[in-house]
Amino acid sequence: MPRLVIRDEEEMNAAIERAQELMGFTNDSDEEREMAEIADAVKVYEDALALMTGVGARAAGKPDEGVPSGSGSK
Repeated sequence: MPRLVIRDEEEMNAAIERAQELMGFTNDSDEEREMAEIADAVKVYEDALALMTGVGARAAGKPDEGVPSGSGSK
């Protein structure tokens, strides 16, 4: 099965909606595995957004904007 990739806000919303449908399924079920795949894809998407926000802020001359505190990026 191909890995789930979230590319934009619309796909993110669809993934979250699907995850809500999957809530409450038993351990070791196909649904639980799908939920884990969605969680992984959401994390990758959110990490990419955070990275791009930081890159954009640095490019705009605001090196600390959009960068979580404690990141060691000063």
